[in-house]
Amino acid sequence: FDITNMIETASLGITAVDEKGEVVGYAAFFDFPYLTPDINAAKWPSWLHRHFGHPEYTASNTAWLSFFIADPICQTEVAENILRTAFTTLPEVDTLLFVLPLDVRTFTPIRDTFEPLHCLRPDET
Repeated sequence: FDITNMIETASLGITAVDEKGEVVGYAAFFDFPYLTPDINAAKWPSWLHRHFGHPEYTASNTAWLSFFIADPICQTEVAENILRTAFTTLPEVDTLLFVLPLDVRTFTPIRDTFEPLHCLRPDET
């Protein structure tokens, strides 16, 4: 993936800085699952509902975390602050989703923050 393009085209980009003004983290949010090119950006809700259920997740109340990086020393605090800022900035959003390929393991603090959705149709994803 092209991180420069992601930063430039994100629906919402949040940069975390410490008390010295140093950048300690960044997150990019989109209104579709950016890193899954096989999923049509306009039709992701039907894909999600078919494979994972959750009809309550819609294009109008869901955002997708597509990139996250933080200094390992403060990554949990950075993640909490970025997610809080995302919900404050996007008041219509009730849900943040994060997609990883099956062969990629979740990492702290994402593993501690997000709950996996169980696939209803594992052979078709």
